[in-house]
Amino acid sequence: MHDYFDWRLEFGESVVQADGRYLTNVWTEEAVGFIARHAEEPFFLHVTYNAPHTPLQAPEEEIRPFAETGKFNRGVSTLYGMLHRMDAGISRILETLRDHGLEENRMVLFTRDNGPQFGGSGKNRLERFHCQLHGAKGSVYEGGIRVAMLLHWPAGLQDRNACHEMVHCSDWFPTLLAMAGIERSDRPPRQHRRATGSARRSEADLQATVRAVEPLYPGLRVQRRLARRRLEAGAAGDSGDDALEQEDLAARHPGVVHRLTHELENWFTEIERERATIYDRPLCLPRGLA
Repeated sequence: MHDYFDWRLEFGESVVQADGRYLTNVWTEEAVGFIARHAEEPFFLHVTYNAPHTPLQAPEEEIRPFAETGKFNRGVSTLYGMLHRMDAGISRILETLRDHGLEENRMVLFTRDNGPQFGGSGKNRLERFHCQLHGAKGSVYEGGIRVAMLLHWPAGLQDRNACHEMVHCSDWFPTLLAMAGIERSDRPPRQHRRATGSARRSEADLQATVRAVEPLYPGLRVQRRLARRRLEAGAAGDSGDDALEQEDLAARHPGVVHRLTHELENWFTEIERERATIYDRPLCLPRGLA
């Protein structure tokens, strides 16, 4: 929720105050400079654009083209302007890789943390097209957790492929290490998914994809989502692929909900044990699991 014009950033132990630049541009310029400094060696660069998070602020020249269409109010026009400026920054990063001869064998991953945030009122109301998905930021429905993920790696992914399996952000650390040929030595090896493979995840792994800012348990929404995701295809006439989530399958399959609830409880217990060994203090479990 940082101001995009009146920002204050920490660079190591020093503090840098706003200097007239738009914050999204700052992230881009820092990323481009980093690539130039490390072009001759392996590197990892994590660019965390905060756009289009509130506050809704963008240069007027970015807002105007959307507002002038007459299709969007001021809030949505500003948000789209913020995205447009971020997209331009990503293009600069890709161009910089290309200019340094790094594009071919560098993995570039683009994704986001959650679905869009709606709400607001009047000219700043943020309701907009969302592929007809149910839910938004803050929910565990498809609209809240199904987000775009693009991977660009010409040397390793010669073909254009689409992965339709469930993937969670926690998959990426072990996956990127494996793709780079790096073995973890500090902890026991964990499952990873290779971007070039097609191995399916276990049912236990699917539970780890469930996150929400609302209480997870009793978690009727969590149960509803797990029940829909994990029903076998064709069972009781369900296809198991109702992406728009128009039907509450939990009520029709109470046995599945009961089983999944039990598995979810076991998963929390496992996480608690692992966390206790690392931090030597208990995890604040949802009510009913403490």
